[in-house]
Amino acid sequence: MRRSHFALAMIWIGLVLTVYTTGCSRPWRDQYFDKGLNKATQAEVEQMLGPPHTAKTTFLDEESVWTYRYAMTEDEIDPWGRFGRTAASAKDTAASVVGQGKDGGDHPRLHCMKYTLKFNKDKVLQDWKRHPCVPSTQTANSPSSP
Repeated sequence: MRRSHFALAMIWIGLVLTVYTTGCSRPWRDQYFDKGLNKATQAEVEQMLGPPHTAKTTFLDEESVWTYRYAMTEDEIDPWGRFGRTAASAKDTAASVVGQGKDGGDHPRLHCMKYTLKFNKDKVLQDWKRHPCVPSTQTANSPSSP
């Protein structure tokens, strides 16, 4: 009887540690920007992430807006969603063992995410946002409408 209690306790501890280490995390960039609000300078951000993909400065140099774009997996974007996808994956794996699953392996789906950073005139991070990249509605080669 004691042995089953010990095994159950170990399973419970493993589950709690898994939830703590994977489910409670956010993308590292989100954590970095949160910690850097009103502290991180443009130079520090550039040292950490490299040069921005775009950088714009408002008239009279009052505010700068930088953007970065990254390909991120669903697990990076939403760590809590990982548990539902893990359960679905386990179901698909079990179904494939009995010949009812889909063929081939699963590959992580990538999403383009854009980070927009706002710096004040002293080049200190004031605000940031993460949102999906929006594709351009018109390409350079497509004809423009009158």
